[in-house]
Amino acid sequence: MIISPIGGQGFLLGRGNKQISGRVFDLIGFDNIIIVSTEEKLNDIKDLYIDINTSKKLPEYVRILTGYGYFKIKRLVH
Repeated sequence: MIISPIGGQGFLLGRGNKQISGRVFDLIGFDNIIIVSTEEKLNDIKDLYIDINTSKKLPEYVRILTGYGYFKIKRLVH
């Protein structure tokens, strides 16, 4: 699954992205998720947030693809 944070808020899942439930997330697994964003959008976001119920352990930090071969690291708050 490929997801992108909501601009200005930093939510990856939950809130504005409610179409992906915790159950679906558990089936997919965090290792099968790619986070993409523009670098400009990430400059305005301190942390990324997930607001869903999940039984999976989530990482403290995540990599966000910002361009071909370019990544940024952000803290993941859940």
